[in-house]
Formats: sequence, C-alpha cells, structure tokens
Amino acid sequence: MGAADGTDLTGRVALVTGAGSGIGAAAARALSAHGAAVAVTDIAGDSAERVAKEIEQGGGRAVAHVLDVAAEDAWRKAVARTEAELGPITVLHGNAAPTGGTVMSRDLDVTAMDPGVWDLIMAVVLRGNMLGCKHVIPSMIAAGGGSIVLTSSIKGRVGSSARTAYSVAKGGLDQLVRMVATEYGQLGGRLQKNGSYSRILFQHAGIATRARFAGSNRA
Repeated sequence: MGAADGTDLTGRVALVTGAGSGIGAAAARALSAHGAAVAVTDIAGDSAERVAKEIEQGGGRAVAHVLDVAAEDAWRKAVARTEAELGPITVLHGNAAPTGGTVMSRDLDVTAMDPGVWDLIMAVVLRGNMLGCKHVIPSMIAAGGGSIVLTSSIKGRVGSSARTAYSVAKGGLDQLVRMVATEYGQLGGRLQKNGSYSRILFQHAGIATRARFAGSNRA
C-alpha cells in the first residue's frame, strides 16, 4: 500500500505521542501499515502496550514506552530507548492532549477558568510538542532527514464560549509550527500542522502534512 500510493515508510522509525487510544493509536497503526517501525508512547503504559501488541500481531514492528510529554527527562529516555530498539527516529507525530472529560468539563470561559486545568493543557500541548521537536530534530538531522506532524485544531483559529485553554494552546501550537519551520528552513525543509484532524492524517498516514529536514525527499 505504501509504495503504491507514494507513502512507503519502509526503514523509517516513527514516534507517536498520545498513541494509546484515539487519533494517536490510529496514526500508529497507519504508520505501521505503511512500513514504519513505531514507538507507541502514552502516559498510560498499559494502553501503549496494547496498541504496540496489536501492531506486532498484524506483522508490524513496534515498541511501547510510557511518556509524560511535559517532562524533559522522559523525552530523553524515550528517544534513547526508541533509537536503541528501533533505530534513528525520522518521523514524529505529536498528538498527545488532555482531552478526557474530567479535564474538558473544567476548561470553561476565562472568568471561570481553573488555573490547574490551564497549566495542564499548556504543559501537554505546548511544552510537550516543543520538547518533542527539541529532542527529535537532532536525530532527524543526523539521519539525513525526517518528518514531523503536530495535531492542531480549528479551535486554535476561532473563538468560542468554552474550552478556552485548549483553544489557546492549539493556537500556540500553530505558532510553534511556524517558528520551527523558520528556524530549520535553512536546512531545506518545511514543517506543517495537521489542522484537519483525522481526515488528512488517516488517508495519508500522517504524510500529507509534514516537515522535511536536511534535504530529505522522503516523507
């Protein structure tokens, strides 16, 4: 499938955050279906293990790691372990976000905002994706190229009466994309966000919106 539609990821190593369920799990499966070895990471270790086992049972290659994306030391360990087990990371999908009901039900308008909810969402969405780029881009450059997909949302571009922290965080994520693209454009690459959620991501296994570094001509 990958070679036929131009998205052959054979020989690539992908790390997906928030991959224990939902969009992240589907992305991990799709990347594997296109030939990539996948590091399935999630703050919920059991969920990550389950998805990794599903990929292996389907004939793919996968490992599972617990990853709190807001913790820099956790990123250092996850990247080191993934590269020791699978090889250099050349695909990063930053998907983790605290979207559970107990968080989102408290993400209200500004005057009713719980500062703890605000801090949690900013830590996961903004700090987490910044740290992912910080610790994976050097590996991509050393490997000769790579791709980054950061899951954004229409909520980062429009106003609404609730989910204030989530919306602001996704707007900030859009700017992170612009900054990284500008900072690494000198290497002949570009970085884009997946702003339409699953439609692009799953039709093209996360390759339709991508970043290319160091002159790589593969996704």
